Amino acid sequence: MSLHLFILICCRYWWFASTAIPLLAATIGPLANVLSIAAIVSKWRVTLPNEGQLPEGTDSAGVDIPDPKWYVDCTSCFRI
Repeated sequence: MSLHLFILICCRYWWFASTAIPLLAATIGPLANVLSIAAIVSKWRVTLPNEGQLPEGTDSAGVDIPDPKWYVDCTSCFRI
């Protein structure tokens, strides 16, 4: 491998490491924050009918269990 080819390959890797990866991180970071806010306001727990036995015990037939107020307040404070 010639020195010129070696330098060319190193420059390509350096461009990827110094430009593409930070741009990708800057794009995905705000999306992660939006998804975490959506996770706070969504109810994650349900009570399933028929103790979860099919066919009545599907997730869509469940009754939401609200999160305790102290938990929502605590997690909201950490998101700010």
